[in-house]
Amino acid sequence: MRVETTMSESIKNLASAQVKVQQEIEDMAHDSKGYGYNYTSYDALVKYLRPLLTKHGISFVQMPVGSSSEIGVETLYMHTSGEWIRSGMMTPIADSKGMNIYQSVGSAITYFRRYSLSAFVGIASDADNDVKSIEVDAKPINKPAAKPKKVVKVKGESISATDAVILRGMCQGLSEDTKEKVREGLESNRINASNIEDTKKWLEGLIDAQDTTLSPEEVEKVFS
Repeated sequence: MRVETTMSESIKNLASAQVKVQQEIEDMAHDSKGYGYNYTSYDALVKYLRPLLTKHGISFVQMPVGSSSEIGVETLYMHTSGEWIRSGMMTPIADSKGMNIYQSVGSAITYFRRYSLSAFVGIASDADNDVKSIEVDAKPINKPAAKPKKVVKVKGESISATDAVILRGMCQGLSEDTKEKVREGLESNRINASNIEDTKKWLEGLIDAQDTTLSPEEVEKVFS
């Protein structure tokens, strides 16, 4: 599977709204069953999320994308401020047992719509079968004499892919010391699912105190 993510130059307002959404959101009952695990249907997910997201100025658009060999879904997650995050998920077209090619493609699109939307809002729509933890690779410092820093990882559930993107955006314009603390927190797993909301509130306070932005090139270096 191939995933591509882009975002607006700033997502300060979107990140702030996302914090409020996640303070109110609750995990949903898994009302459907398939392939040996339970999950929340896309229709039930949208019915639950739409009024909650609208309340905080967030909307989304999902469109099928693909080529002769790939199929997927592009999700645009938007805020009334004009800020946005776009994520595309693509996978090779494959035959599924008991389905023709059109049914197989339709099933993949439905799955990606549900999976992508769930990831954006940070809600558990599947059983733990397909939950993947996030790994952050530390790049070695190009100094021969420097001794590699040992990262001691702590136990805890890793943050979601959506929260990783949000942290990246919230670090825009903040000090190098703050960015380094976030990097070390992710590498050691000290920033994890149990304290991600507190981390966002901390960063939000720093943003309010120092409202500056970085160039797109500098943003790419935030977690480098």
